[in-house]
Amino acid sequence: MTFGLISTREAAAPAPASLTATAPAGPLLGVVRTPARESVLTRLSPRNLRPIGGRVPLERDAGAWSFSPDRARLVLANRSTPTLGRPTSLRFVDVRRMRALGQLVFPGDLGRVLVLGWFGRHRLVVVRSYCCSGRLTASLVDPVRRRILLSVAIEGSAAESVVRWGRSEEELALLLVPRKSIGRARILTIDRSLQVRSVTLERVRAGMVYPEPGTVRQREPGFAIDPAGRRAFVVGADEPVTEVSLSSLEVRYHGDEGLLGRLGSWLQPAALAKSVDGETRWAEWVDGGFLVVSGMDYSGEGRGSSAGVSLIDTHDWSSRTLDAEAQRFFVAGTSILTVRPTRSPRPGVSTGRGLGLYGLDGNLRLEGYEGSAVVGATLVDGELHVGLDNGKRLGVRVLDPRSGRLLRAYAGSVPYVLVGGFGG
Repeated sequence: MTFGLISTREAAAPAPASLTATAPAGPLLGVVRTPARESVLTRLSPRNLRPIGGRVPLERDAGAWSFSPDRARLVLANRSTPTLGRPTSLRFVDVRRMRALGQLVFPGDLGRVLVLGWFGRHRLVVVRSYCCSGRLTASLVDPVRRRILLSVAIEGSAAESVVRWGRSEEELALLLVPRKSIGRARILTIDRSLQVRSVTLERVRAGMVYPEPGTVRQREPGFAIDPAGRRAFVVGADEPVTEVSLSSLEVRYHGDEGLLGRLGSWLQPAALAKSVDGETRWAEWVDGGFLVVSGMDYSGEGRGSSAGVSLIDTHDWSSRTLDAEAQRFFVAGTSILTVRPTRSPRPGVSTGRGLGLYGLDGNLRLEGYEGSAVVGATLVDGELHVGLDNGKRLGVRVLDPRSGRLLRAYAGSVPYVLVGGFGG
């Protein structure tokens, strides 16, 4: 289950490190699987996240999605499988009546939708990546008539991979890195009129190379958006934090040697390659002027160490470590839930290592659930629902994020909840 983190190439990285837990406005919606393993869009009970009310069948699992500005409608892209020859499509839903409004198919397109931005009643921006060149195309769609109004190819994108993205109130923003080398990253913006602009980040090195079969060298920085302030932030390992104004594309660097040091202390096998060397970071914006950052550092021996979870204050560019052993985090309002990687005492056996709950002041509010792995979290009506797996059963603990106090518990798991305005 991923929100805002998809790569157009394979990456030797674990599951996404951050899942923003934002309280949704209007009906609470989620994507669940039926006993027949079919995906449906449904309303969820705020108390226990169980399906209630009407359901809308989905042709395939939901990929990118976006609400209309008034949250009355929803568009979902299919999670296409190019090898099956299925074209990219968008499904439109009336949220209030919970019924499908229709579908838009991109003819002959074997790519997939990376990100959607619904900027007005008749302004839906769609960014697609083509298989298998990676070339990007931006399209302007009329979501009412379900028609493609204009499409433009994004220059130079075939040599790059999109590793992160987000949106402000005025534009989509994508972080692109070289596809077959380690080089300069760039930020590309697409506004509601389909105007495409970009800026190269001279001090950010990123990308991936394969020196020999089974060996990967990668650098993948974190990326976060301040939507109201129209700022983007790029956070790499041992590099300055990069701040970019999305209105002017002015670039600023903070901290010559990088604000975050190497904090790795827990090793786990790396994925998708026998030998991995490099760094991966994830970043998330927190209202109030903070960045939360985590990541993994890989050695050439094919093992990775957690870089910990850190908090950066963008007012003075100071930083502090919240949890040196954590690998993932969940942003829940003004609270940060940290998740440590599972322990594998013997082959085939994994044990969760619990969680921590911190405030923006760095104070620890809760530490516990040793022996359980965190398998999802979301914030609903000011309550933090945390999915736990103790190796025998799944369950959800509902916490007060301000104090860490347990409010209630229920059986089951945290579904794919559509929080915020867009995701994928």
